[in-house]
Amino acid sequence: NKQALNVLDYPWTIATIQMATGIAYFLPLWLTGLRKAPKLSAADLKTLFPIALCHTGVHVGAVIALGAGAVSFAHIVKASEPVVTCMMNAAFLGQFLSPLVYATLI
Repeated sequence: NKQALNVLDYPWTIATIQMATGIAYFLPLWLTGLRKAPKLSAADLKTLFPIALCHTGVHVGAVIALGAGAVSFAHIVKASEPVVTCMMNAAFLGQFLSPLVYATLI
């Protein structure tokens, strides 16, 4: 990512190209039958959409962090993801994990 940003200093564009590359990779596999496409119901899509949106946001944030400064800063941002996930689970889902899980985050 950092090397790509050194060539093209547009983090949103880089992140979009990376996501589109993923689609260009798995879509032909599904269409040709080389890999079985998942069977998703409307309820599955409703459940997965917010997760996918958040994952996209985290990816874009990581690319922007790489463009904003040193690679070490981006690693700090990425390393905080488990802590943020635990906080979001507690805040939005009311889901609390065991104390041992939280101890591993220290």
